[in-house]
Amino acid sequence: MKSLADNEAKVPRSSWEHFVVFTTGIDRCKKGNKLSQKYKTPSQAVQGGADFIIAGGGVYASEDPKESAESYQKEGWEAYLARIESPSL
Repeated sequence: MKSLADNEAKVPRSSWEHFVVFTTGIDRCKKGNKLSQKYKTPSQAVQGGADFIIAGGGVYASEDPKESAESYQKEGWEAYLARIESPSL
Protein backbone atom coordinates (compact mmCIF):
# COMPACT_ATOMS: atom_id res chain seq x y z
CA MET A 1 0.00 0.00 0.00
CA LYS A 2 1.28 3.46 -0.86
CA SER A 3 1.62 6.18 1.74
CA LEU A 4 1.99 9.92 1.45
CA ALA A 5 5.63 9.54 2.49
CA ASP A 6 6.30 7.55 -0.70
CA ASN A 7 5.73 10.63 -2.85
CA GLU A 8 8.11 13.53 -3.08
CA ALA A 9 6.14 16.76 -3.28
CA LYS A 10 6.74 18.86 -6.38
CA VAL A 11 5.02 21.84 -4.81
CA PRO A 12 7.29 24.33 -3.02
CA ARG A 13 6.95 24.23 0.76
CA SER A 14 4.92 27.00 2.34
CA SER A 15 5.46 28.43 5.80
CA TRP A 16 2.30 26.68 7.01
CA GLU A 17 3.31 23.20 5.83
CA HIS A 18 4.45 22.07 9.25
CA PHE A 19 0.74 21.78 10.08
CA VAL A 20 -1.39 18.78 9.17
CA VAL A 21 -4.79 19.81 7.82
CA PHE A 22 -7.86 17.68 8.61
CA THR A 23 -11.02 18.63 6.72
CA THR A 24 -14.46 17.56 7.92
CA GLY A 25 -17.75 17.83 6.04
CA ILE A 26 -16.78 15.63 3.11
CA ASP A 27 -19.79 14.32 1.20
CA ARG A 28 -20.14 13.88 -2.56
CA CYS A 29 -23.94 13.82 -2.41
CA LYS A 30 -24.73 16.90 -0.34
CA LYS A 31 -24.14 20.59 -0.97
CA GLY A 32 -25.50 21.80 2.37
CA ASN A 33 -28.21 21.22 4.95
CA LYS A 34 -30.85 23.02 7.03
CA LEU A 35 -28.19 24.15 9.51
CA SER A 36 -26.29 25.95 6.73
CA GLN A 37 -23.45 23.45 6.90
CA LYS A 38 -21.46 23.27 3.69
CA TYR A 39 -20.02 20.06 2.27
CA LYS A 40 -17.10 19.46 -0.08
CA THR A 41 -16.14 16.55 -2.27
CA PRO A 42 -12.87 14.77 -1.48
CA SER A 43 -11.29 16.44 -4.52
CA GLN A 44 -12.37 19.93 -3.46
CA ALA A 45 -11.00 19.40 0.04
CA VAL A 46 -7.62 18.04 -1.09
CA GLN A 47 -7.24 20.73 -3.75
CA GLY A 48 -7.92 23.24 -0.98
CA GLY A 49 -5.00 21.90 1.06
CA ALA A 50 -6.46 19.05 3.13
CA ASP A 51 -4.03 16.34 4.18
CA PHE A 52 -6.80 14.17 5.62
CA ILE A 53 -10.49 14.08 4.73
CA ILE A 54 -13.22 13.10 7.19
CA ALA A 55 -16.27 11.68 5.45
CA GLY A 56 -18.46 10.48 8.31
CA GLY A 57 -22.03 10.70 7.04
CA GLY A 58 -21.03 10.12 3.44
CA VAL A 59 -19.77 6.70 4.48
CA TYR A 60 -21.91 5.43 7.34
CA ALA A 61 -25.21 6.64 5.82
CA SER A 62 -24.56 4.90 2.51
CA GLU A 63 -26.06 1.55 1.56
CA ASP A 64 -22.59 -0.02 1.36
CA PRO A 65 -20.24 1.74 3.81
CA LYS A 66 -17.19 -0.34 2.80
CA GLU A 67 -17.60 0.47 -0.89
CA SER A 68 -18.30 4.11 -0.07
CA ALA A 69 -15.19 4.42 2.14
CA GLU A 70 -13.05 2.89 -0.61
CA SER A 71 -14.54 5.33 -3.13
CA TYR A 72 -13.80 8.35 -0.90
CA GLN A 73 -10.28 7.06 -0.30
CA LYS A 74 -9.64 6.60 -4.03
CA GLU A 75 -10.97 10.06 -4.94
CA GLY A 76 -8.95 11.69 -2.15
CA TRP A 77 -5.76 9.88 -3.13
CA GLU A 78 -6.14 10.78 -6.82
CA ALA A 79 -6.73 14.43 -5.88
CA TYR A 80 -3.62 14.36 -3.68
CA LEU A 81 -1.48 12.99 -6.50
CA ALA A 82 -2.81 15.68 -8.84
CA ARG A 83 -2.05 18.35 -6.24
CA ILE A 84 1.59 17.34 -5.72
CA GLU A 85 2.18 17.01 -9.46
CA SER A 86 0.91 20.52 -10.19
CA PRO A 87 3.11 23.34 -8.88
CA SER A 88 0.33 25.86 -9.55
CA LEU A 89 -1.91 24.45 -6.79
